[in-house]
Amino acid sequence: MAWNPISGTMPQYLDSNGDPYSGAVLKAYSAGTTTNITMAIDSTGASEQTTIALDAAGYPEVSGNNVIPHIQETYKLSLYPTQAAADSDTGALWTQDDMTVSASGSGGEVLAVTGGITMDDTYEGDTLSITNSPTITLPAVATVGEGFVFFFRNAGTGTVTFDGSGSETINGSATVTCSAGAAGRFISSATAWVAEGVKEAQLDKDNTFTQTGAASAQTFKSDVATDTNVVAQLDFSGEDDGGNTTIYTRAQMVQS
Repeated sequence: MAWNPISGTMPQYLDSNGDPYSGAVLKAYSAGTTTNITMAIDSTGASEQTTIALDAAGYPEVSGNNVIPHIQETYKLSLYPTQAAADSDTGALWTQDDMTVSASGSGGEVLAVTGGITMDDTYEGDTLSITNSPTITLPAVATVGEGFVFFFRNAGTGTVTFDGSGSETINGSATVTCSAGAAGRFISSATAWVAEGVKEAQLDKDNTFTQTGAASAQTFKSDVATDTNVVAQLDFSGEDDGGNTTIYTRAQMVQS
C-alpha cells in the first residue's frame, strides 16, 4: 500500500490557549483498535516511527526536521502530552478515529474564498484559499459528524476569523483567528473542533496607533530596542500643546 500524508500542509498542533503544544507526541493506531501502526516521514515510507514528537513550535519533528507524517491505511490518531503517556497509551489530549488519507492529503477541491461563508458538509476534504479577511462559520459538528476534515490557507494579507456554529468551540474558544500565511486543517470531534496550524494575528515591529484628543495625540508603538537583550518594547507617548513629544512610560521584554 502507498504511504500518504495525513495533511496537505505541515500540521501544527496547538493547546486550548492557542499556544504551540511543545513536547506533545503523536501516535497512530489501526482504525477502531489500540494496535499501534508506524508513521513514515515521506511517501517512500522512509524512517518509520511508532510515535512522533512535536517541536517548540508545535510541528511534528524527526531527527531535527519538520515532517508531515505518512500512513498506509485508515487510522486512529492520538495526541499525548508526553512521551511517557504515549508509550503507556494513557491520558490522550484528543483522539480522532476512522481517519482516511489520499494521495493529495485531502482529496477535495481548492476553493477561492474572498468573503464570509457558512460551511456545510459539502466542504469535506476541500482546501479553502482565503483572502480579504472574512469570517468563516464552521458547520455544526452534530451535523457533519466526528472526523470531518477540511484544510485552509490564509492567502491574503489580513486576518481570517473562524467561528464555531452556535456555542461550539474551536480549540476551546468560540472563535480563532489566523494571520497572513497561516495554513492547516480543522477536524471535528464528537462535540467540538480541533484546529491545527492557526496562529493569532500578531503586532509587528513599528506598528503605530494614534488617538487624537482635544489638545494632544497619544501614540502606542511596538518597537525592538537597540539593546540586543530587549526582545520587545512598548512606548506610550504624547505631544504637548507645543508639539513636543514626551515619553510617559516604556515597557520592555528582556531576554535573560
